[in-house]
Amino acid sequence: MTNDLNALVKKRILVIDHTSPELTRDAGSYAAIQEMRLMCELGYALTFMPSDLVFTPIHTGLLSEMGVECVHSPFWASTNQFIQEKIAEFDAVYVTRFYVVESVFEQIKSVKPSIPIIFNNSDLHFLRELRLVQNSDAPEKTQEAMQIKERELKVVEEVDAVLCYTSIEHTVLSSHVPSVQNYQITPWVLPQRSVSHMFDERHGIAFLGYFGHQPNVEAFRFLIEGIMPALVKVRPDIVLHVYGSGMPDEFFAYSSSNVNMVGFVEDLADVYCHHRVFLVPLLSGAGIKSKVLDAFSYGQPSVLTDVAAEGTGAINGVNALLARSVDQWVDQIQRLHDDRELWREISRESTELARMKYGVEAGLRRFREIFASVGLEQ
Repeated sequence: MTNDLNALVKKRILVIDHTSPELTRDAGSYAAIQEMRLMCELGYALTFMPSDLVFTPIHTGLLSEMGVECVHSPFWASTNQFIQEKIAEFDAVYVTRFYVVESVFEQIKSVKPSIPIIFNNSDLHFLRELRLVQNSDAPEKTQEAMQIKERELKVVEEVDAVLCYTSIEHTVLSSHVPSVQNYQITPWVLPQRSVSHMFDERHGIAFLGYFGHQPNVEAFRFLIEGIMPALVKVRPDIVLHVYGSGMPDEFFAYSSSNVNMVGFVEDLADVYCHHRVFLVPLLSGAGIKSKVLDAFSYGQPSVLTDVAAEGTGAINGVNALLARSVDQWVDQIQRLHDDRELWREISRESTELARMKYGVEAGLRRFREIFASVGLEQ
């Protein structure tokens, strides 16, 4: 009877992030919501606490509808107060972003030293910053990136499990911190979608990016100042459509007969279902690129940089086309834009990749392994 009763008691997980996720804001928010859904489906009882403790009716309400208990002001004055009074009731802590771990680690361990802390790095911040430095004219920022590296690696050494979205980040981390053994791949879950518009019904090329994220701004400038002038010289008929939240007002000055600056779009299907080619010319950044995976799930053929393809499973000429130089970008865009059979093959293969690698069942398997790695199974 005792074992039966224990089986009915849900293990409790405290999830902590810097703020409440907003489904349409950025990739990190989407990931956070999907990860909590997976944990709920596995039978864990979740409590979510944002570091800012801000209550937002829509976003906090979404989590509540999922069955997630939400911690926020004015009921709690600080995260430290909640940890001090409630952490003993939890079986594990799932924290996203290294600086959030820094803000809560010591207090959690001082109150309940045995509780496992699972760290989702979101993306490898110091790798992203070093790549930005390499592509900029601001070498003085190298010192700032190295300070981030020192802080991030310290967190990696302290926690009980380290989650990354790509094996590349695991390789980088393990080369710096070989003593850490528990590295795990964080699952990314994509809904099943269908290709709603075929080749002949589509027009132009598209770029999507949250403009509050510096790698997206850098990618946009490479596209608008490098790729597009070269493309327009040989194909003035191809129009670029630029989507994304947080677009600075001055960017609308780039509008022309060949560039349609759209800005925020409510439904991402408008991006992935109406254009011939999706462009992700990222030069820096880290972690898995959700826009690339979304394009796969919609069967939207894409041209990517190596950075954009990183960790996604993209293979040049199979489920995407890759490009580095401006000339390569111009060539690859024209190939996908004009070749109906190539377009169909890339669309079919990218959809299959999304189905096989990023489905719900694969996500559930990964989270079972993650929690088992810290001695926690539901």
